Amino acid sequence: MTETAKMPARTRTWLMILILIGILWRVGGLFTHTFRPDEALFASYARLIAVWRDPLLQTQLVDKPPLAFYAQAAFFP
Repeated sequence: MTETAKMPARTRTWLMILILIGILWRVGGLFTHTFRPDEALFASYARLIAVWRDPLLQTQLVDKPPLAFYAQAAFFP
């Protein structure tokens, strides 16, 4: 017999309510944080570094320190 079958009905009900509240809480926040245009630009800089097309970013006009781009490029597949 499984553990949920031994659980009392009242406890199971409260557990399901808590799970549903958690799901609704997370689903509500999925669409509130959208990407800003510079995030895609920074990802494209990191991609250029990661695939060795422009590892020193000499062809791009970059106005940020490059360490963040190199750190992000380290995690590209």
